[in-house]
Order: sequence, then structure tokens, then C-alpha cells
Amino acid sequence: CIRIIQIENINQAGTIPTEIAKLTELRFLALEDGDIGGAIPGNLNELTDLVFVDLDAQALTGTIPETIFDVSNLFTLDLNDNNLEGTLSASIGDLTNLTFFQIDNNQLTGEIPDTFGGLVTLGKLLMISTTVS
Repeated sequence: CIRIIQIENINQAGTIPTEIAKLTELRFLALEDGDIGGAIPGNLNELTDLVFVDLDAQALTGTIPETIFDVSNLFTLDLNDNNLEGTLSASIGDLTNLTFFQIDNNQLTGEIPDTFGGLVTLGKLLMISTTVS
């Protein structure tokens, strides 16, 4: 079984396949510094053991899928340096174990949801160069 995927600093183009959800024991997903484009798969919530998602410095587009906020064990969500747009969902408050959240250098807009105040375990938040306020 695969529990960790960590691929950094390779300029591999493509997308994250939805078949990633078949890796049911995946806990750690780090794809950093590459050319992966397309949308973040909307079925990552099927990975119920997932605790760490780092998809920074890619070419991801679209919105942050609402379903990612169903991954209740998630403690790290790092999506900085992409081309993500839209607003930050109020469902962010469902990630009650979140300790690290980074979304800077994207095209996100809107206001920080009130539910953000319930993230009592959040120790680090980075939102530089976004228009989220």
C-alpha cells in the first residue's frame, strides 16, 4: 500500500488524476515545484487517512474543491503559488485539526469566512499576495 507520495522539483507536466483516490491508505501527498496543471481533484475527500496535502508551486487552476474540506484529519493544506481562483469556502471551518494553511500567490478573492475562527489548532496561516481579507 502507498501511504506517502512526495515528488519535488521535477518539471513534470500533466494533471493530478482522479484515480489518486484509489490509494485509500494515502496519508501524505506532496507535489511541489513542478508544472502540474488543471484542477485539484474533487475526490480527495475519499482519502480519509490523508493528513498532509502540499501542492505548492504548480500550475493548478480552478477553485479549491469544496470536498477537500471533508478530509477531517487534514493538518496541513499548502496550495500556494498556483493559479487558483474563487473564494475561500466557509467549510474551511470543518478542518478542525488544521495546523498549517497556506494559499498565498493565487487569485483568490473575497472575505475570510467567519468559520475560520473555529480553527483553534491553526498555528500558521500564509495568505500573502491574495485579495482575501
